[in-house]
Amino acid sequence: MPTSNIITGVDGLARQSSTTSFQDAVNGSGNFATDFTNQVANVKTSTTFFCGRAYYQFDTTGISTDQVATAATVQVRLLGKRGGTSDDTENHKLFSSTNHTVTSVSTAVYNTSGDAVSDVVDIGDTNGTTLTFTLDSTGLSYINTQIAAGNPCAFLQRCQNDYQNPSSNPSLINFRTFNDFEDATVAFRPKLSITHDTAVSGFGHNVLGVASANISKVKGVATANIGKVIGVD
Repeated sequence: MPTSNIITGVDGLARQSSTTSFQDAVNGSGNFATDFTNQVANVKTSTTFFCGRAYYQFDTTGISTDQVATAATVQVRLLGKRGGTSDDTENHKLFSSTNHTVTSVSTAVYNTSGDAVSDVVDIGDTNGTTLTFTLDSTGLSYINTQIAAGNPCAFLQRCQNDYQNPSSNPSLINFRTFNDFEDATVAFRPKLSITHDTAVSGFGHNVLGVASANISKVKGVATANIGKVIGVD
């Protein structure tokens, strides 16, 4: 089966802040900000809480709409880090985004988080590490919906304190930064890899090694004379 490797075309940071609590920041109840940097933030300063999500959009419209994804991964590369190494900061997961049409990251994409679509990846704190998110059945279903509709795919990368423990306020400034689509080294840019094949219905193309159009040849008889397989008219 073919594999399509797609470099992100739109990416960046969508961030929410609140002077009240991290929960309010997660809920989008404070002030929005964006940046071209791909960053996931779990931050408390002396006065403000920040929740940052990295947005990635991949142009999957070049894949024929009759294709079905059977496996998919998203790779990102750790570029920079600050702060602690707690699970709340370093455990990351991808979520589908309900906005796959923006041409640049804006405040509009922060609150577009849909279903969780990947495994949990421990990002760690070693710069230069390539990290792979494996999409689960929900993620494959999302990709297949987008492919069938001729749409791009978009994701938000979130930390554990964001998606699992928002009522727990972080300590100090913690973030992880990732290479973006403008990186001079193509291999460092975020990449979506999709293994796919033509959708199959009925017996499909490989039943007993013959094309579905020639299924009558399985026993060497025409379908009009199928009765002769068992010796009756």
